Amino acid sequence: MTKIEVSDTYLIVKEGSHTYRAFKEPSANLYQLFHDAGVSLDKTSIVVTDTTGTALLINFLASVLPVVGIVVAMVFMGVFYVTIIYIIYLVIRALRKYLSS
Repeated sequence: MTKIEVSDTYLIVKEGSHTYRAFKEPSANLYQLFHDAGVSLDKTSIVVTDTTGTALLINFLASVLPVVGIVVAMVFMGVFYVTIIYIIYLVIRALRKYLSS
């Protein structure tokens, strides 16, 4: 093995011109796993990819966007209803003025 790329749930192992992908438990200790299997990592480059930032952004957007959507809908509906009520008020006022004259 020449290179191992480690992510939260998978490994990409490069050996010569071949590339292998394997899944792993998020809490698994890679060094302990290879040590228990008797595999030496002396000549292997290990690159760890941090995915917590992406997951944090996705979780944040998933929790904030519905709230923003609801607020926008409520504001739009509020403006819409206020406008309709104001138009009804103007029509009633015009009818009163017309009927009283």
